[in-house]
Amino acid sequence: AWMTSEYMGYRVLSKHSKAWFEHEIAPNKNEIFTPSQYQHLSPEDFKRLLKETESKIENGYESCSDQDLWIGSIILYQSGRFEPALKSLQTLVQRNSAFPMVFFNIGQIASKQMKKQEALTGFTEFVTRNPQGWWTRVARDHMQRLQIK
Repeated sequence: AWMTSEYMGYRVLSKHSKAWFEHEIAPNKNEIFTPSQYQHLSPEDFKRLLKETESKIENGYESCSDQDLWIGSIILYQSGRFEPALKSLQTLVQRNSAFPMVFFNIGQIASKQMKKQEALTGFTEFVTRNPQGWWTRVARDHMQRLQIK
């Protein structure tokens, strides 16, 4: 019940419990959103997915399916290739196929590339589409830091 309440934007955890949750359970606030099935890939699976992604985008981002672009952006990001990861997500946005987490990841990747305005745009769109929840608080924190700089 408390997890659902926190997700809905209600602050039901004490400050101490929230700090514990964010340290022990919550995802890293300074990384992109990664679906659980892609968080702990074996090296072999990661290499295979990276090779598949590279071969698909070799023919152009426009020829990739939405799923290939989404998963490809995560694999490319995890391999340190931020620019193609960002391009994959931007292609999803151009197709109007983007769901809220695409915008969060755009904000994170653009921020790491020192593209302040693009990062703010990504986080702002995420917050607009997903006004409550843990990820929204993370996005707002990032927005505040970007606006201070």
